[in-house]
Amino acid sequence: MIDKLDEAETFRAARIGRLSSVADSLALLQAWRSILPEQVFITAGPLLDNATPLTAHERASVGPLDAQRLLELESGRAYAKRALAMIGYHGVELPVAADRSPSWPTGALGSLTHVMGRDGGHFAAAVARNDTIGAVGIDVEREDGLHPRLWDHVLTRQELARILALPVAARATETQIIWCAKEAAGKAARRPIEPTELEVERDRDGDGYTATWRHSLEERDRSANMWHGQVIRSHGFILAAVVVPKGRST
Repeated sequence: MIDKLDEAETFRAARIGRLSSVADSLALLQAWRSILPEQVFITAGPLLDNATPLTAHERASVGPLDAQRLLELESGRAYAKRALAMIGYHGVELPVAADRSPSWPTGALGSLTHVMGRDGGHFAAAVARNDTIGAVGIDVEREDGLHPRLWDHVLTRQELARILALPVAARATETQIIWCAKEAAGKAARRPIEPTELEVERDRDGDGYTATWRHSLEERDRSANMWHGQVIRSHGFILAAVVVPKGRST
């Protein structure tokens, strides 16, 4: 169930942003909640026109940016700080770390994602305390599909075979779903993604999936390189999340 404070914040974000309706913003937030455990807190919405500017430390960590990218970064940080406040972190800074991910405050972890568009796109921030969750990765993509010329760069041979077995009209979107799932797994693992080195297999029933690094497919113990996630489609977007339980090595 969405916290009433989340609803108020999402309403405000939709009103001052460019997403088509408040209802769409709330529906997307609800979709995120449906694929995340209760220990993970999520804020989401469109690009913000009046996000709080980055602090001097945050701005220095970023490097050169054009005006549009700066606006996107400020929006992402605004959502992240709102989420962090929900777990007790107030007035924190989120500079960019060496791997280009946010440098989360001690005791917290999280993941950011966004996709742009003329409607203001969609931003999301998921956070948790690191004494309750081992890692989290989220990703959002539009469900307009990935062009076939990119499939060889994104799909393994097994994934491609499964895609080609689908009706033609479903193939591009299903490929986009696989890509979104891989992005979420890579963020949770905090390692660079070579898409064809990560094998995604969707559950036959439900919204779950398993992502496995292919170098581990022949290993006796594959569990350390298997990542379980959830993916869902909502209001023209694909949302994916991977949450690693506390105690598992990442």
